[in-house]
Amino acid sequence: MSSSDLAGGAQRAGGRRIVLLVFLVCFVPFILAWLAYSTRLFEGRNNYGTLIDPQVDIPATVAGTRLGGEPFDVAALKGKWVLFQVASGRCDEACQQMMFYQRQIRTSTGKEQGRIERVVFLIDDKPVETLLLRQFEGVHFVRTTPTDIQGWLPLPPDTAASQSSGDPLARLQTHVFLADPLGHVMMRFPAQPDWAKVRKDISKLLWASKIG
Repeated sequence: MSSSDLAGGAQRAGGRRIVLLVFLVCFVPFILAWLAYSTRLFEGRNNYGTLIDPQVDIPATVAGTRLGGEPFDVAALKGKWVLFQVASGRCDEACQQMMFYQRQIRTSTGKEQGRIERVVFLIDDKPVETLLLRQFEGVHFVRTTPTDIQGWLPLPPDTAASQSSGDPLARLQTHVFLADPLGHVMMRFPAQPDWAKVRKDISKLLWASKIG
């Protein structure tokens, strides 16, 4: 074998090592992070939100319209982490407080905030104040009916210890739900939550999953 053949073989071997190194640096962290998420990042840990097991698929079509009358396409949010909230169009103080803290959590993630979307389902025809829309710019306000959302936003067991009202719609409005980038509703946060703990859970998920 000539010296040129040996040199060529060495160059090819070096090239393969470089390709392998690039793969390890770029993709292994992603694979490990995804495994951590898909195998239940929170199992055995002190997560704050309640993991929904089994996870609930967001319906392919959610009947709803934006405030301008355009159809709402929930599929357009696939690939993002989505915080869902249910509210009346009048959005009282408690409703606004929930929206405020979600906005703060999203903002606090810095460069990761583009991975998080917020949707507020309005379950009546009461008008939304213009000031509210300006204050919470970027939120997807969607008018829908209770029937269209009750089936896939799972509430906790209906017990005296877990509810402030026996009305499922009233109870829905006290919780925030989180969907993953694959379109699964996978976590529910309690009524009147500790928002610092909510942020901690969301930060863990953003770290564990590099999709979305």
